Parts: sequence; C-alpha cells; structure tokens
Amino acid sequence: MDPRQIETIIERIELGETLTKICKDKSMPSLTVFYKYMRDNKDLQNRIRAARETGCFTIIDKINDDLETPQDNQHMMWVKEKLQQSRWLASKLASGVFGDKLKSEIKQDSTITISWTQPPENKLIEAEEVVDQIQATSIKELPKNR
Repeated sequence: MDPRQIETIIERIELGETLTKICKDKSMPSLTVFYKYMRDNKDLQNRIRAARETGCFTIIDKINDDLETPQDNQHMMWVKEKLQQSRWLASKLASGVFGDKLKSEIKQDSTITISWTQPPENKLIEAEEVVDQIQATSIKELPKNR
C-alpha cells in the first residue's frame, strides 16, 4: 500500500472523517483492502487508533461550533443528537479522556513458589520436645474456656 495513501487516511481520520467514507474515495483503497493491510500491520493499527482518538476531539469541536450558531429547532435537535452520539463514541475511542471510569491496569507477579527444605537440626529437636510436651499434658490441666 502506498505510504502517501496511509498518511492521507490518517490525516482525514484525525479531521473527523470515518474510514468508511474515506475508503469510498476513488483515490483510496477499498475498506476491505485497507482492513486486510491493517490486520497484518500492528504499527498501522496503533496509528489508526490514535488518529480516531484525535478525530473524536475534532468531531466534538465541530459539533460545539454548530451549537453556537442558532438555527431552527429541527436543526438544533439534529445537532444535539449528533453530539450525544459523538460523546458516546468518544467515551469508547478516547476513554482515557472522555470515559466515565478510569482504566487501571494492575500488573503483578502471581507466581507461587513451593519448595521443601530440611529444617535446621535444632528446630527439629524443639518440635519433638513440643510434641512430647503436648502428649504428656493431661486434659484436666488445660485452662477452661469461658
């Protein structure tokens, strides 16, 4: 795929255009061709994701500009609906900025190591003494639980 086409696609996404609309342009690859190329290219996937995030800002800016210019009621209702859709989209594509909840990734080592070792000789003798002491103690000698 031509690198200039890729740069143009990224720029247009950042300007708020959808990939579907861009790929309908005769000078651009079809949507299926672009997706196939993108599937095999992680760097391109990341760049498109970042461009879509930037595009959310552009779309919201454009809609806010539309809201500042008084129009008839029908147009304003359409703009408000468009703003609602854009907010939802932004919460999904740019959740770090527009999301309701912050994403937090906790990475921790969950490795459990089990090992057996021979205790030191003096600890073994102490354990034997405790066992002998327990066996020699009468139940009557134990304090009563209240």
